[in-house]
Amino acid sequence: MSDFSNLSLTSVFISILQITLTIIWMFGLLMAFVWNNIERNSIFAGKLNMEIHLKSLEGLYSGDSISNIM
Repeated sequence: MSDFSNLSLTSVFISILQITLTIIWMFGLLMAFVWNNIERNSIFAGKLNMEIHLKSLEGLYSGDSISNIM
């Protein structure tokens, strides 16, 4: 009888461990997807900011190209 109770306790422990690891894996996958989108959008925002800044510099120097200024 004690072997069966030990077996069921082990089975319950393994099931809980599997559920816990699955939840951690799913959370990690979700966070990787979200982080990738955040990083991609920040790169686009930085690029847009640089383009806007360069256009404002070109307007400041009344048509001179940026390569002549630097």
